[in-house]
Amino acid sequence: MAWSTVVLLIVFMAVGLPMLVGALKVWTSRPRHSSDEADAAVQALEREMGALRERVKTLEAIVTDDGYRLNQEIDKLEVTAPEEARAEPS
Repeated sequence: MAWSTVVLLIVFMAVGLPMLVGALKVWTSRPRHSSDEADAAVQALEREMGALRERVKTLEAIVTDDGYRLNQEIDKLEVTAPEEARAEPS
């Protein structure tokens, strides 16, 4: 081995290995979530999504209902009617 190669190896072992060991300690000491917590979170989100789907179905049923449409049309006619037609006769 050449002299410069030996120097580079020593420098790497003196500087690089402690950095690598420190990074591994940080990586392995980080908190991990248990699979039970993750499963509970997924189940809660699935329940919430199911409830939201039911609400959307209800709203779709209301909006597509013929009575709702008729009320909307009546409200439009009341808003666009001329002022004198809405005024009470004297």
